[in-house]
Amino acid sequence: MPLKQAPVLILVTEVAAAFVGFSYVVGAVREDHPEAAVLRNSMRGVAELALVAGAGALFALVLNAFELAPEASWRIASIGLAVAWSAAHFYASKRFRRAGSQMTKLSNGLGPLVCSLAGIVLLFWNAVFPSAMSGPRFVLAVSLSLAASALLFVFATFASGE
Repeated sequence: MPLKQAPVLILVTEVAAAFVGFSYVVGAVREDHPEAAVLRNSMRGVAELALVAGAGALFALVLNAFELAPEASWRIASIGLAVAWSAAHFYASKRFRRAGSQMTKLSNGLGPLVCSLAGIVLLFWNAVFPSAMSGPRFVLAVSLSLAASALLFVFATFASGE
């Protein structure tokens, strides 16, 4: 049975790929920037969050190809994405603190942090309490990953050095 959310998941994958590309272009083009190492670290975070969203969306689509029950597909995809996202968030936070990034300031990092935590909570909710709303919650979670990536991109690109 095809997933109702398949078109949105495909769109998330495409947008995620664009975010990854933009982050690498900005990181490469601004090599002469006074804070190039910090900017590169931030662009890596943008790419990681976009990859989390894209990989999560693709994982749900691949699971659906095996014709699992929708509840099982959403539960497995949610667990996999929640674990991957949590690990990426943990290691990125450590990397930002070590680099002394502007993103460690609450005013800069609050948006991506809230988006990440809300998305991870939605995924764990799907894993523990699956329901007919698991699909929409999953789509919202991967959208929050893209939102966190976009916020990080904006802050790193336009607010660095302030």
